[in-house]
Amino acid sequence: MAAPRPSIGRDTRWLLIIVAVSLTALSMLARVRFRDTARIAGPMAPLLSQLQPRSSFDEMSAVIEGLLPRLRAAVVPLALADTGSAPDRDSFVPAIRFRDDFVVALTSTSSPATASSIVAIDRATRLAVARSPGVFPRTSQVWEPTAASPSRFFVAVSAPAGQVVARPIFVAAIASAASSRWPAAVWALHGSPAIAPGTLLFTFEGVLAGLIVDLEGQPALVPSSLVKSEAERVLATGTHEAGRLHLEVQTLTDPLKAATGAANGVVISWVEPSGPAAGLVRVGDVIAEVNGAPLTSIADWESRLDRVSVGQPVALTLWRGAERVTVTILASGEGPPAPVPLGLRLRTLARIGARIEGVAERSAAQRAGLRAGDVLTRVGDLDAPTAAQAAREFRTTTAERPLLLGVTRGDTHVVMAMDRRW
Repeated sequence: MAAPRPSIGRDTRWLLIIVAVSLTALSMLARVRFRDTARIAGPMAPLLSQLQPRSSFDEMSAVIEGLLPRLRAAVVPLALADTGSAPDRDSFVPAIRFRDDFVVALTSTSSPATASSIVAIDRATRLAVARSPGVFPRTSQVWEPTAASPSRFFVAVSAPAGQVVARPIFVAAIASAASSRWPAAVWALHGSPAIAPGTLLFTFEGVLAGLIVDLEGQPALVPSSLVKSEAERVLATGTHEAGRLHLEVQTLTDPLKAATGAANGVVISWVEPSGPAAGLVRVGDVIAEVNGAPLTSIADWESRLDRVSVGQPVALTLWRGAERVTVTILASGEGPPAPVPLGLRLRTLARIGARIEGVAERSAAQRAGLRAGDVLTRVGDLDAPTAAQAAREFRTTTAERPLLLGVTRGDTHVVMAMDRRW
């Protein structure tokens, strides 16, 4: 007698029915959702893998690939120097067209070695305007951030070796920030990877967002509307000759605040004796304002000076002890190198030379590398000079030719050249 066939329980039958219905539903859903996806033959096709969406990276890469023709039409690789037949990777920056025949880009310095196409450079913002004739589309749309701009991806456009390239950039937060180099607010970018200054940012819709600049070591976005208005201004005003006050400043530290009584500004550390500021300011003065605007840092001071032209008056408000003083200095050009003092205190060593007892700050001797304790065994054509002979030899030498020195430093003997010019 044959053994009875084992019967399938009702719960098992329902489970098999549910699995069959689920697989059928998944198959139908996969065919509707991914119509263009190739089917895999066989009853064990990986249905769940067909339901998996494309990665965000793949989608962004596809969008950027589609945007590249538009970006390459709007962005021009601008050569900062005449590169000849072997272009340098770092000699090109991406420039955006703001007129039919002009583009604007950010340079690395206020006075780069420029190509002939550049017609004007602004020393404060580092914007360079260049002529780029031809029929190209201009970006009419612009994207402006707001105070509540959420995190988002951008398309970062650069031009290494003269080729326009693009990559996705994620920015976690955008916040308004003040910059003394720009006439309006810029936008600090938080939570983003390192973005080189000069990079252009576009949205994933191909709309220009702005230009990346450095804001105290942090990337910041200059809005596209501000970039274009400044480009028009630079084109209209042209490049001006840099004006100089011929003085140096340093940070107002807490000890210096206590010593000077000043709460903000920068402290003057040196004044050129023959410069336009001589007799008007002195070492130890604290510059609190420039042309009526408060001064907060060295970077602030440098950006103000970058806007000064030769012959332009500059009003400095100073703290001099408890006294508040305002002086006006007429900016001058660079001028020729000025002779500097010897800066040595010497003592004669009989039949040996002149021993250096002290070296003054910012003197020719300090610049030459001389130190207290060195012995000058030869100065010019004199061997074993006395202190008086060494000083006289320095005074009578010409500024165009360095003075040859023989120096004994401990157990070593060296030869140096001391230049009387800055």
